[in-house]
Amino acid sequence: MSLNPPDRELAIWRQAARLDLAPPIAWASKNSDVVVTSRLHFDLVDEEEHSELLMRIHESGLEAPRLSLEQTAEHYTAAIRSRGLAHLAIDFNAQAIRADLRRLDNESPCFCHNDLTSSNIGRLENRYFAIDWEYAACGSRHFDIAVASQNMESAARDRFAERTAGVSFNRPTWQAACRVERLMDHLWTLAVLGRAEIEQSKEILAKNWIPHE
Repeated sequence: MSLNPPDRELAIWRQAARLDLAPPIAWASKNSDVVVTSRLHFDLVDEEEHSELLMRIHESGLEAPRLSLEQTAEHYTAAIRSRGLAHLAIDFNAQAIRADLRRLDNESPCFCHNDLTSSNIGRLENRYFAIDWEYAACGSRHFDIAVASQNMESAARDRFAERTAGVSFNRPTWQAACRVERLMDHLWTLAVLGRAEIEQSKEILAKNWIPHE
């Protein structure tokens, strides 16, 4: 379910390393499941440092294929059906969900990591670097920020988004990104792991698109 095959992921990683966004690769296996770099330390990442790294990635100008969240949702759903788990998945064809996906897909694209949670950020000599570039693509800035901040509490998450997006920040797009981040996590978990997390069940997830008076 990776967006990038191994050779493309390593090529992106090496380009990012030349811009000091990723640690230089010393050695990598053919399928890139093992990548050797300088020893990184993985500990609590400062919110501002996290934001700064993501901003630098967005402003890097690196090239990668265009990510369509709508097509990715379709791809995950096909995999879910093949595993006989369609009854556990939310129907993303609902008008409100499709509208969110299209809003993000129509956002002016920039280069995104698309998995920059704190667990994918390592420190080397007081500098932070991103690892695991298998989902890197040109796509929605707001969705990338939503993925990166998924483990933050609500107020910190909003603050992180406003700081990272800067003048590009758009409240309705940000709200759509937060909903779609949960949707994609739900679909990915079913497609890849074959299970539905209780907190991400289709019944709970659907509440995100219930209109409020």
